[in-house]
Amino acid sequence: VSVVAAEGQAIALERGGPSDPSAKGERMLVAINAGARAAELMLEPSTFPGAAFTRLEVPGLDSAVAVVTEAEGRHLLQLPPRSAGLFLLATRAGLTSPESPA
Repeated sequence: VSVVAAEGQAIALERGGPSDPSAKGERMLVAINAGARAAELMLEPSTFPGAAFTRLEVPGLDSAVAVVTEAEGRHLLQLPPRSAGLFLLATRAGLTSPESPA
């Protein structure tokens, strides 16, 4: 698990990839805002090059966390107050890790 962005009471964590045998190559993004105000976290293009974010629905987790991809390739996480979101990451080629074989 690694921290990919944090500000105030909001944090984004990445889990998985080829170095995490328990993840079986999948990469996940977990975004949490524990604050009483909305938050935004910017993810640099080098963190998730060419990634697509698929939101995973979790029973009991009603969240409007969104990922907006900007033209420059940056990803902006928009987190409402006291919210959390879980996303599966995939590259344009459909792989869950840039290091995965084609």
